[in-house]
Amino acid sequence: MKKLLFSILLSSSFFVANAQSTTPSDDAFGFLPEEVFIEGNLSFSSHNDQTIEVKTTEFSVNPKAGYFITDALAVGLQGNYTLSKYTERDVDADVESNTYAGGVFARYYFLEIGKRFFTYTEIGGTYGLTETSITDSEGVTDNLDGINTINSGLSLGLNYFVNQNIIISFTLSDLVTYNYKMSKADESKPIETITADLNIINNFFQTAKFGVMFLL
Repeated sequence: MKKLLFSILLSSSFFVANAQSTTPSDDAFGFLPEEVFIEGNLSFSSHNDQTIEVKTTEFSVNPKAGYFITDALAVGLQGNYTLSKYTERDVDADVESNTYAGGVFARYYFLEIGKRFFTYTEIGGTYGLTETSITDSEGVTDNLDGINTINSGLSLGLNYFVNQNIIISFTLSDLVTYNYKMSKADESKPIETITADLNIINNFFQTAKFGVMFLL
């Protein structure tokens, strides 16, 4: 019996010691080649301006899935769904828009701040469709022609490691964005918009988007 207890105790001690030696330390925070991650954020906003009898509501979800080619470079797929509602009480009409989009992105990590913060720049693009409907006071709905959109941009972001697998993401600023819209009703008159915002220091936290990232 003593030999059995000694063997169990010895085996347990070896297991605990081995588990402790393989537990990652704070120095191990970071990414590895061939790692896969999923990331996403949700946003909701509602604005009720009673002075002009207008109420707007917007909900958006943005999922991503990525793959690390190296410990600093990741590529992946991204999507977007946005629901927008606009109510104008003086004409008693509801306007609802649904946007569906999908695309690709590439992300490069260029600066490590401390042990848990990693700064990156990301470039990506999406192709989407926006469908809009108008419902009047009598409940009659008019579906407008859809609008095809192409969006691309260059952004700056920051990751914070909560632990080895859970990361908080901050998209700090969109440096350059490009937007192209084409209505099915009039394909000869597209709308193009290019925006460059180089004043990133002052608007870091005004434009920040927060999300959660999981390493798989």
